[in-house]
Amino acid sequence: TLFRSVTCACLKAFLSISDDSLKMVTVDLDSVLSYMDMASDMASDEKVEKTESVQNGFSPTLFEEDSCDVQLTETPSVSEPNVVPPVGIKKAALINAVLVKPYSDIFLLPHLKALSAPQVVLFLQYLQYLYVTCSENVHTSLPGANVPNINQIMDWMSLLLDAHFTVVVMLPEVRELLANLHRYVRCQVKLYSEFNR
Repeated sequence: TLFRSVTCACLKAFLSISDDSLKMVTVDLDSVLSYMDMASDMASDEKVEKTESVQNGFSPTLFEEDSCDVQLTETPSVSEPNVVPPVGIKKAALINAVLVKPYSDIFLLPHLKALSAPQVVLFLQYLQYLYVTCSENVHTSLPGANVPNINQIMDWMSLLLDAHFTVVVMLPEVRELLANLHRYVRCQVKLYSEFNR
């Protein structure tokens, strides 16, 4: 249980530390450089005219309308979603180091309950960011070393929700976050079901 305790203690510390505190710390950024740079580029290109696209069946218009009824042959006129990471690049690298470690959910669950409500919110936001970024990639995994894949992201999200169900129910920002994630996943399921036809 020492390994699980240390894993959760590291996660708690990484979620708590401010991005400013990490400026002088040397962190291996290989696990985040490819997709965090893409997010930074997307945020800086926000002023440039946006191109119209749909990635993996995801349509921001449909996402906001809570509907996924779209024909795959249509050429929708929607703009690309604005995906901004909720944490800095060094904090993301540290969190990724925890996410890729093997674990047993039965033994890790009690230790995750030690996270505070703000830490749960930040961790869920980061997991959602990873999920959306990973889902936009055709291979459902992000490039780089020690980067969590979509299965690891979903497993951690499920584990966190199991550990903090009461926090999720009580905080409006978490409910909104989960509602957005639910709509996004529904669009993905709709896309994959279209492929099965």
